[in-house]
Amino acid sequence: MIYSMLTKIWKYSLSYGVKWLAEPLTWLLNQFWHRSYSILEHTFESYNKGRYLAFTFDITKLGDCTPQILGFIWYTIIIHPKVAGSKGNKFIILHPEYINDESRITGHYVITSASTPEDFTKHFLHLTSKGDYNDFWMISLTVKVILQT
Repeated sequence: MIYSMLTKIWKYSLSYGVKWLAEPLTWLLNQFWHRSYSILEHTFESYNKGRYLAFTFDITKLGDCTPQILGFIWYTIIIHPKVAGSKGNKFIILHPEYINDESRITGHYVITSASTPEDFTKHFLHLTSKGDYNDFWMISLTVKVILQT
């Protein structure tokens, strides 16, 4: 209960650029989550006057798509200045590309003030198992973010 409240405060401090509060809360919540999230290498493009953002992650450089990688992706997105500075919900669509040039849209997720990296990871956990795509290896993952205005 207390960690969910601290997570909300942490996200607000990230959104509004309150670094003196965000940094100690990041450390504290990392201890709780038993994970240390960091920014992943990615390419970034902005469209439609900054309301539509695209982050592309090269999975071949990161290794396999794991729950930990999904947490890193969430963290990379949420602390980006364009995302952190926006008010309102953020709509996210993941678009993986596989080695055989096949790509799929995996559904959407809405980041609200109550969202956590664990929620995001659980929502897209099906990407970490091959499932119907046993013969396919993910080579890149494009995360499309639509900012609510």
